[in-house]
Parts: sequence; C-alpha cells; structure tokens
Amino acid sequence: MNTQPQDLLSAALTLPEIERANIAGSLLRSLDPSPDPTADEAWAAEIKRRVESIDRGEVELTPWNDVMSAMRDRRNG
Repeated sequence: MNTQPQDLLSAALTLPEIERANIAGSLLRSLDPSPDPTADEAWAAEIKRRVESIDRGEVELTPWNDVMSAMRDRRNG
C-alpha cells in the first residue's frame, strides 16, 4: 500500500466505531454499485421454501446448544 492509502487507513482507525462502520459500509457498497434488483424477491422465496419444508417436517432441526457443542468439539479435536 502506498503512503496515501496507508495514511487514510491510519486516520480512519482513530475514528469512533460507528464512523468506522459507516466508512466500511460505504467502501463495500462501492465495490458492487449495481445490486441485483431481483435479490430481495429471490431471498424471500428461498426463506418461504425453507420455512415450508420445516413446517412439513422435512428438515431435522438441531438445537443451538448442540451445534455450538459440536463446533467446540471439532475445534478442540
């Protein structure tokens, strides 16, 4: 990284958390300026499909504590 971006980053890191989050969000949005106009509709359809499969009993749900315990076991080998 050359001096100017490094200086900008150093200055940004001194800002309060909310201001850093706003800057980060703006930078991320600038990488994909044209969001997919069908994304919200597609996500809504996917959520509906998943909820319906749960309601029909097609999906085995796992309690959160069991998931976390399994992850800890995997991490600890």
